[in-house]
Amino acid sequence: MCGRFYIADDDRLIDLIRRLNELEQAQVKTGEVRPGDTALVFVKDKGIQPCAMKWGFPSQNAGMLINARSETASQKPMFADTFRTGRIVVPATSYFEWDASKRIHEFTVGDAGFYLAGLFRPQDKSFVILTRSAAQGLKAIHDRMPVIFKRSSAKAWLDGTDDPEQVLYQAESDSVKEIAGQMRLNL
Repeated sequence: MCGRFYIADDDRLIDLIRRLNELEQAQVKTGEVRPGDTALVFVKDKGIQPCAMKWGFPSQNAGMLINARSETASQKPMFADTFRTGRIVVPATSYFEWDASKRIHEFTVGDAGFYLAGLFRPQDKSFVILTRSAAQGLKAIHDRMPVIFKRSSAKAWLDGTDDPEQVLYQAESDSVKEIAGQMRLNL
């Protein structure tokens, strides 16, 4: 599961976020991003384009859905269409998970940031983050983790020419590491 992620204020995307806020009159969040916040995402539309979208699909039964299981999203009625035509990536510097004792853990992939795989609905400009089984070294903390891409895999996910199931299968897991001693999360 992915309940929050982080975009560093000194991140290479800050100028892009400022321009997006001006152009779309959005309030794209930097720092800690929570469900319901507007975040920077990239979509495939005449090339790869930045866009501001709200994190979470409105749902009559669940209030807001923030994640979808990558293993079953293509078959679930709520996600099947978006799996085919509404793929996005969400840039991040780190993400957070909670363990069984409700302790917060922060994870990252290298120093250059990474992308979370997601699905979007154009009608309400909202998105969910795809999750997968946690990598072996992370299972003691949480049994799920977001689907994480580095740059080349993110492009393949957006492009849609490769089999999306195969692209998800090749997502990062072994290079995810916990950031020790840093607690940025604001509760």
